[in-house]
Amino acid sequence: MTHHPNIPDATTAKQAAMDARDAVAETAEAHAEEVRDEVADRVDQTAEAAHQAADAYDPNSLQAQLLSQLAGNIEGLTDKLRGKTVEDMAQDAATFARRNPALVLGGAAVAGFALARFLKAKPQETRQITQDPWTGHLDSREVM
Repeated sequence: MTHHPNIPDATTAKQAAMDARDAVAETAEAHAEEVRDEVADRVDQTAEAAHQAADAYDPNSLQAQLLSQLAGNIEGLTDKLRGKTVEDMAQDAATFARRNPALVLGGAAVAGFALARFLKAKPQETRQITQDPWTGHLDSREVM
């Protein structure tokens, strides 16, 4: 068998494919981590809002205690979220789906119905500000 110097052999092609796959995987993981961090930041804002709401009540009131507990739980969630890799989160989601298939299928069905309803919805006609509100109300014989 003759080897041509300009044509890569199977080993070189396989290595190039593996390198490309690894590069895509690294990019996807980096993007997923950015999204995870953005979500965690927003959840932190929710926890902060719960703390502020708790501060609006008497510290001994049931409302303040519940809101403070809610804020603490939310903060715990963000700590767990930030401490997990994308792979860990994917494994957690898969485990949850295996343990709760009915819940996952039900959630998917609800999401599908909501999406279908959203896509079917027609935007309401809005009257342009520049349109004359009296257009079509007067008979043309009355104008002349």
